[in-house]
Amino acid sequence: MLSAFSPLKHIVSLTAVFLFATLTVAVFISKVDPIEANLFGLFLFYTALFLAFSAAMAVAGYLLRAVRGKNSPLGSFAAVSVRQGLLVGAMLTVMLFLQRLGSLTFLSAVLLFLSLALLEIAFQAK
Repeated sequence: MLSAFSPLKHIVSLTAVFLFATLTVAVFISKVDPIEANLFGLFLFYTALFLAFSAAMAVAGYLLRAVRGKNSPLGSFAAVSVRQGLLVGAMLTVMLFLQRLGSLTFLSAVLLFLSLALLEIAFQAK
């Protein structure tokens, strides 16, 4: 049985994910040398970074929508905020990965942004 949407539970759970992922990134940075890390270690690092970025952006987006949309139900903001948080988190993580590889350019950043913007437009069009 599904329970009713609770904005407070939504914010608390996203904040808990953000804190856990941020703590994981901090521990990884303090304990592991990124240059000498194996493939699994880098995968865990970028996954934790993605979760931290995504949760932070989802909470920020949700709170901004809640402040700006005073007459809208708070439950309508949740899915959009999480989706856009995931897109922004993916963009930032991919950009950091490309920077680590030395292949991040202005053009690649713009193309990544535009591709994710088109994906968001496709989600809104349905």
